[in-house]
Amino acid sequence: MKSSARFSSLFLAAALLLALTACAAQETPVETDTAPLQEAPPAAALQTLHADLDGDGTEDVVEYQVLESNGSVSATLALGINGVSMADSLAEQGFRLVNHHAQCRVVDLDEADSTQELAFLEDGASADYATSFVRWDGSEAVYLGKVPGLIDDVGYFPVTIPGDGRIQSSIICGILQTWFFPAEYGLEDGRLQLTEQPFYTEPRYKTLDKEVLQGLRGYAQPDAASDWSILEADTALSLWGAGGSWGEEDGVLGAWVLASDADGTEYYLKIRDAVEVETAAGGWLDGTAALSGLASYG
Repeated sequence: MKSSARFSSLFLAAALLLALTACAAQETPVETDTAPLQEAPPAAALQTLHADLDGDGTEDVVEYQVLESNGSVSATLALGINGVSMADSLAEQGFRLVNHHAQCRVVDLDEADSTQELAFLEDGASADYATSFVRWDGSEAVYLGKVPGLIDDVGYFPVTIPGDGRIQSSIICGILQTWFFPAEYGLEDGRLQLTEQPFYTEPRYKTLDKEVLQGLRGYAQPDAASDWSILEADTALSLWGAGGSWGEEDGVLGAWVLASDADGTEYYLKIRDAVEVETAAGGWLDGTAALSGLASYG
């Protein structure tokens, strides 16, 4: 389901990340090495993989090497498939890694087809972990895009590949605070796209780590016409969902945040412009003045 442009703008998701990487190739392309792959590299060992990537029954040979691992955007890499360098052509497609891992891996996004893909892991400029995917079609490497997180990560949202065409990852949300929700991605027209949901939830956030600082309205449903009650100051809350929209006809960037109290009663907080919460009196208050414990980064 495709959500509105206003709602989507509140989510700093890998959908946005995918679009930004396409521009990055023109702004700061990957620095590549045009010399032959080295047997004795200065920073990372040359990795050689053998796999039938394009499904033609013949193993392809992948050679990957981080040539200069200096912990910055200028770190260089070399990537060859069947003896032909692919780094430059991938850079033109938007393939860009920052603080990339020394090894890539072969994955199978869709076991129903005959192809396999390459996955490249990176730590990003500031713990912006991501996994990029590349497909070999028999004559050239095709950049599919990237998703947040790392394969085999032990955190909340590792990248997992069920083998049915989906990639299970996460989405970065900027509604009221900076937080992550589980999300799925799939290929559309040869590029990874977020499978959008109208509302995102994560029950593991039910930790009662927020506290109401001033009285707020808590709605029974994510609908301004639904019944509401007053959440009094000092009420402990868990915030564990975000999404929805309201006010588009008036040019308002509106959304909802799902909360629950110590008894498990659920409420929807009405949010304006991603940072303001509706008060008990019907006014608006900055989130940090309305609730303690909000986490924002960047």
